[in-house]
Amino acid sequence: MTWYMRRNEGHGERYSVGMFNKKHNLGPRSRSIGLTLDYSDGGLVFGRTDAVGDAALAVGERLSLRIHRTLLDAKAPMSYAQLADVLDSDPKVVAETCRRGLGTMFTKVPNDGREVLIGVLIREVKAV
Repeated sequence: MTWYMRRNEGHGERYSVGMFNKKHNLGPRSRSIGLTLDYSDGGLVFGRTDAVGDAALAVGERLSLRIHRTLLDAKAPMSYAQLADVLDSDPKVVAETCRRGLGTMFTKVPNDGREVLIGVLIREVKAV
């Protein structure tokens, strides 16, 4: 298992650290972990934080999850160019990532045909 860590600049004695699982040989990758380190009061206090929600830490997260989060926050479908602009990424890489996630994470949204719009695929689960 391989983890990458990224620290944000922090605010005085308080820092956030994101831990991102990049490789796992024995199964699916683990979820990202966000920690807050607070050095105030002469000690160290650990807390949880959202690693994907912090812009400085989210750069270490997989692009597919960052796209998913952006679409959920926008509450509307977006074009490849819009996603690339928000995520500061290459539009071709965004398009390929979305193509790989079609049917599992993303869906193409019908529009007037000028540009492809991508939305989040939400599956409804019905109780039996």
